[in-house]
Amino acid sequence: MGEKWKDSGYLFVSVVGLPLHERNVSEAFHQVCDRAQVPRIRFHDTRHSCGTLLHVQGADPFIIQKVLGHSQLSTTRRYTHVPIQVTKTALDGLESLFKSAKPAGPEATKPAGPPS
Repeated sequence: MGEKWKDSGYLFVSVVGLPLHERNVSEAFHQVCDRAQVPRIRFHDTRHSCGTLLHVQGADPFIIQKVLGHSQLSTTRRYTHVPIQVTKTALDGLESLFKSAKPAGPEATKPAGPPS
């Protein structure tokens, strides 16, 4: 761009080096969502997706904090969510523990009642 270039110090910039406008970024992101045939979400929500995907992969919370650029771990916790399928898998595993447990002797099969 020669003399038209403005060095703003940002990584993602316009064709002349100026910071990107939020509205233009959001619109471009929505166009990508439309082409991919996925629901539109706010561009900011991709931060939540990133935090959640890192969490599901088992990334250390402090690494997620660093990636997301948070100064407080408590902020990072608000950005990581447990998908319902992960919760269901964990609960299914818990259920299998109870199904595989066998009563331990005759006392375990006796109905509970008042002491004799």
